[in-house]
Amino acid sequence: MRVSLFLVIPLAFATVAIVWWQGVKGKDFLTPPPSVLLALQQKSLNQANSPTVTDLENTKDFEPTKAILVKPERMPDLDPAMAIEEPKIDEEVIDVGDLTRSPGLDAYVQFSEKGSAYFIQLATLLETSGEVQRALLAWERVADSSSPDAQQRQSASAAIARLRPQLPPWTVDPIARTPITIHAACDAETAKHLKPILKEIAVFFAESSSGIIRCNDDVTISPPASPRPLPTALWFSCAADKSIISKTITIPPGTSDPAQLRLTLLRSLYKIFREEIGAQSVCQPPVDLEPPPFDPSPLFQASVTRLHWQEFSKRFSPRP
Repeated sequence: MRVSLFLVIPLAFATVAIVWWQGVKGKDFLTPPPSVLLALQQKSLNQANSPTVTDLENTKDFEPTKAILVKPERMPDLDPAMAIEEPKIDEEVIDVGDLTRSPGLDAYVQFSEKGSAYFIQLATLLETSGEVQRALLAWERVADSSSPDAQQRQSASAAIARLRPQLPPWTVDPIARTPITIHAACDAETAKHLKPILKEIAVFFAESSSGIIRCNDDVTISPPASPRPLPTALWFSCAADKSIISKTITIPPGTSDPAQLRLTLLRSLYKIFREEIGAQSVCQPPVDLEPPPFDPSPLFQASVTRLHWQEFSKRFSPRP
């Protein structure tokens, strides 16, 4: 059955008109939409226009745009005050030596040019490793092979005083010890007070040297019958050869108090000892004496090292 064209055309227009009327009926096309609705619509448009993963994969075959070449320019110098200084890394290697061999008294002297700070690091490393003998030697190098400041010297003296009692004497065999004699020439009255004190000092020196020397005392009354007090002369000598002597120091007469006489003798002997060490170039001399009434006894135990005693004994060893 065929429908007439005159009927179809009006029906088509009528259908479109009815659909349009149903769609726009009740709509307000004149009032602008609220801002919230506009923001939501804009967000939806942005999401719709953003590239997807597929879009990005499809662009891999495209040739990238060549970069624009720009002539490099020198950056301006920074203000030194605003420059950040990089921390310096200490890469110096601490040489502890061959730990399988027994060290000599002059161990680590070859590092004297590195200074006191190096010896302190070396001594600390050895002590923490349980190498007490080598640690003591490194601490002694601070005192006798470098030029420490006051704080470094104090640290070395404290370490030497702490470690020495933990070790046996350096020279155990009495025959291997160098015999040295302390001489005193005085009047008869002074000799009565001086003899027991000088004998005590001789024992103290032998112990302080860690057995390196065997110290004797010798008091000479000169002249035998002096009517008045005389100055006391002090010096060291080689026990086997009396011609090998040290510098002589004279003590004024009139000191009879045992404590004061002991202090005076120790101070005078320390000055002789220090000058004899300073006369040779192997070791730095011990620290200088402070003014009286400073007692130098601790210096003989903590500032005078075993290498000091060895070099001192060499000066009074029998010459071939």
